[in-house]
Parts: sequence; structure tokens; C-alpha cells
Amino acid sequence: MESLEIIPSLEQARRLKQYGQEGKLDENVMDAILTEKAPVSRQITIKGSRLKQYFPGNYSVKQIEDVIFSLLDTWKSEHI
Repeated sequence: MESLEIIPSLEQARRLKQYGQEGKLDENVMDAILTEKAPVSRQITIKGSRLKQYFPGNYSVKQIEDVIFSLLDTWKSEHI
């Protein structure tokens, strides 16, 4: 960790501990765990002010989400 100047994530620390307890932890395993790329998380936020033009004012958040996901399912089936 010092040579790579990396602080392990919680998940990496758990895996390092597990390998250590199993007696399988060596420098190669440590390097592999510590240098792996974490998956990039995507988070999308849509402002309510943009959505309000498409939905009646009495729609709940759940109703709006249901409509959006229904439309996305239709789009996905037609494009993928």
C-alpha cells in the first residue's frame, strides 16, 4: 500500500483480510486488489422544474417515476 500510495476502500480491505485469513495473501494478490479499477457509478438527477411541464400538478413522485420507467421500457424494447 505504501509503494502504491493507495488507501484501500472498505471492500478492498475486506478482501485483503479474507485472503490474509485464508493464508493466500501475498504481494501479487495485494497489488491486484489495490490496483483494480472501481466501476464508475452513474447517477442522474432531473430537476422537478423540467418535469413539471410534462405532468399534471396532482401527480405524485411515484406516478411520475412510473410513467418515466414505462416510457424507458418502451424505448429500450425499440432501440436495443
